[in-house]
Amino acid sequence: MKDGSGYDSDGCRFTRTAREIAESTARGRRRWRARCEEAEAAWRELADWHQTTTEVFVSVDLRECDASVRDLKVSFAPYSMEIWTTWGGRAKGLSGTLARRIKTSESTWSFDGEELMIELVKDDPDSVFQSVFEDGRGARTHTEVLKDMVDADEAYAPSDEISRESAELCAQMRERLGALARGEMLDPSDDLDFKLSLSLDGL
Repeated sequence: MKDGSGYDSDGCRFTRTAREIAESTARGRRRWRARCEEAEAAWRELADWHQTTTEVFVSVDLRECDASVRDLKVSFAPYSMEIWTTWGGRAKGLSGTLARRIKTSESTWSFDGEELMIELVKDDPDSVFQSVFEDGRGARTHTEVLKDMVDADEAYAPSDEISRESAELCAQMRERLGALARGEMLDPSDDLDFKLSLSLDGL
């Protein structure tokens, strides 16, 4: 009996026929396409993203599709991104109008045989994405967005050179992070005004 490890129950190695491989690939691609039809499933099961102050990085899992770079196409416009596959056409749940404007000439994509990696370059480095798409697909909580910005490995201006408004925002961020570290509940309506659109001039 085969258990998916490449060996049967007696410890003997087995190989799949070309037909079995083709059938398995077709099943994987059908499952992938079905999940892409439904935005919530696409972002829960296939895609993830994070950002820095200048870029948004999106990753899409394609392991079950046995894809090559020739099977994929990603196109960019200032306010949109489209992902296409040879087996499913436009990936509906992973394509559409972006939440913010991007620089199309600098945005890129690559594929390593398992994962599609997309780099969206923000048109305005002071903007913050709370979701990838305008309609909220790929939305992250304010805490997750704040963590991205805190973790961003970028050079910042010295604290004595930032504006008073930026310094006040930093103080609020420190208070919120301290509260989170102590396990205190934060009021979801207290947005920090999510003008963490980073009015942190140069921060």
